[in-house]
Amino acid sequence: MTGQAVVVAFGESAVFAIVALCAGEFLLSRAELLVGRALGGAVVRDRAPSATRLGSALLVGFGTEGYVGVGLGLARIFSWISLVIAALVVVAVGRGVLRRYAAAARHLSLRTVDRLIGLGLAGVAVLVLANAQAALAPPRQTDELSYHLPQAEVIVHTHRLPLTLGGHYFYGNLPKLMEVLYAEALAVSDDFPLTHLVHLMIVCSFLIFLYGTMRRFFGGNAGLLAVLFVLLYGDFLENATTALIDAAGVSYEIGSLLAFASWVEGRRPEDAARSALMMAFALSVKYTSAPMLLFLGAMLAIALFLSSPRLRYRARFVGALAATVVVGCGFWYAKNAVRYGNPFYPLYFGHPGVSDLAYRGLINDIQRFGPRTLHDFVRIPSRYARLADLTVFLSFYLGPFALLVRRSTVIVRLLFAWAVLYSTYWFFLATHQTRFLMSAVITAAILLAIALVHLRGLLPRLGLVTAAIVAIVFTNIRIVDPRPANISYTTKVKLRYSTWAYALGRESTTEYLQPYFGCHLTALHYLEQRHLTGNVIDNWTQWHDAVLTIYESGNKFRNFASTDRGARLWADLRSGDIRYVYVRESMKAAFGHATDPQEVAYRDERLPVETTILRHARPVWSEDECRLYRIEGEVRDS
Repeated sequence: MTGQAVVVAFGESAVFAIVALCAGEFLLSRAELLVGRALGGAVVRDRAPSATRLGSALLVGFGTEGYVGVGLGLARIFSWISLVIAALVVVAVGRGVLRRYAAAARHLSLRTVDRLIGLGLAGVAVLVLANAQAALAPPRQTDELSYHLPQAEVIVHTHRLPLTLGGHYFYGNLPKLMEVLYAEALAVSDDFPLTHLVHLMIVCSFLIFLYGTMRRFFGGNAGLLAVLFVLLYGDFLENATTALIDAAGVSYEIGSLLAFASWVEGRRPEDAARSALMMAFALSVKYTSAPMLLFLGAMLAIALFLSSPRLRYRARFVGALAATVVVGCGFWYAKNAVRYGNPFYPLYFGHPGVSDLAYRGLINDIQRFGPRTLHDFVRIPSRYARLADLTVFLSFYLGPFALLVRRSTVIVRLLFAWAVLYSTYWFFLATHQTRFLMSAVITAAILLAIALVHLRGLLPRLGLVTAAIVAIVFTNIRIVDPRPANISYTTKVKLRYSTWAYALGRESTTEYLQPYFGCHLTALHYLEQRHLTGNVIDNWTQWHDAVLTIYESGNKFRNFASTDRGARLWADLRSGDIRYVYVRESMKAAFGHATDPQEVAYRDERLPVETTILRHARPVWSEDECRLYRIEGEVRDS
């Protein structure tokens, strides 16, 4: 990547952040006014620039930017021009916000920062920089290549937001706030680094909010340590530097939890408003935030019951929060309720239009369970038993000691309750994929920061270490990692060493992607470099290989099935301008051994047709296990 491209990418991301700040402050102030009125005109005190205010405004602002794109897409005027006009309007209205934050920034001083805090800040800065350069790397994760970025490209190319994005019954009907944000990034930059940077900026906004909240209740040391622990959580930051959506969803989710806990502790209306808005945006990213909504709803009911306010107060307050959540995420659920009679279509409460076979295949793909015994439940930390995830591993054992801290105990108890309840739900009911455990892991990391900072006067450090060792032995953890468990390897992982060569311009896009996609990528380049026209049958990329749709230019790779093997077959090929067949032998063989009913049905529909076509094709290129065939005979003669 050239130096100019890096500067442009970071400059564009800065513009996104500025617009998000203005938009977020505007929406926050309206939500705070609504909640304040519901509380009988309660005064909103925290509007001055601060870390908490900045982080929450940015989080809300990025979500608001996404909804601007939703509006433009529904109006069928989604384009870079309309986005620029909307951004100019937002900044013009919010220019006073920028002046306030600029004035606050001028009064910041690092002269009073002690040496320990300075080292912590330096560590945070290094980790943020390392992940920022990693975000510049080309997309290579399976789901961003298969769904998130192709769906964003649909919005950019059609200038509208289809109600079923990408035409896929399952993924096309889920909430799509992040995909719309990615579409905005693609419309503005016409390249992929900005999509990654937008995702990372949402996570960094959460870290700012986390630091401000922790500093308010537990001190600056605890806040800085919590941020550092989250930045050391490899799976979370790996996700945050791609066009996946999990890290953004969890950022909104835990942000909502922290804001709610702050409201329970201090009863400030601005905290309740922030929690409701962040919960709305979390639900606009993924269905997986629904357990957090249920948890916060139950905790809200308990808090209001114990405080014994008047019934009228309860109703108005709950109504204001519910209205904020519904306005913030209602579009996605109302759309499905109207179209399918089910707000959570197609994952929960029925899936009309989708076969039970296809539905069960999707659920089985999500719910990858191992043994669900109590013994395996207490061994959850063993999934992180490696040097690179040492802080995550220890948070499971040392985090609960935060319950002994005699400071803001309500917040600690809420965080602990969520970590335990969500881990239980994840293990016994949801799935065993660790990317869905992020919410509990981050909460445990926050608890670890609180425990390490505030237990120095209550327990000897030796006592903490001893308790952790006893817990590890008791749960029979086997610490096994096939990769080198040394400091050098771990340092390279945390500093994202594998992407620096690309970010510094020492490695081309092809050189960076080649180790991940091999001859599949070379097949694309073969067609492009020779300017060969025509589309390509690619039946066996489905399920078992990477989908490289976003890297295709003139030649589109697609799966192909036909009900006829005679004249109709050749007519179908001509109408689709299909002139080649691509086969990666191991992927095709994987389908040959498939037992899943959905995969078997897919294979049986395509294999005989492809066999017929290959009888009329000749090989034109091969590398390793990849083959390209040019279709001859009737297609060519036509």
